[in-house]
Amino acid sequence: MTRADGAFPESAGKPAWDTEGKVWSFPVELKPGTTYRFGLNAEDLYGFQDRDGSPLRPMIVSFRTR
Repeated sequence: MTRADGAFPESAGKPAWDTEGKVWSFPVELKPGTTYRFGLNAEDLYGFQDRDGSPLRPMIVSFRTR
């Protein structure tokens, strides 16, 4: 995960993959009424890849809590 403009979720534990290596979980603490933004991969960072090594195209995730 990379930082983007906006609030970045605070960590509430260690990120981990499930036993099949398909689901990545990152426990976070969220505040009400806050817009969060973070990136998955970037032009020079490719931590998210499939099993063949093809990287996820860089993307920004944004959401707002109630």
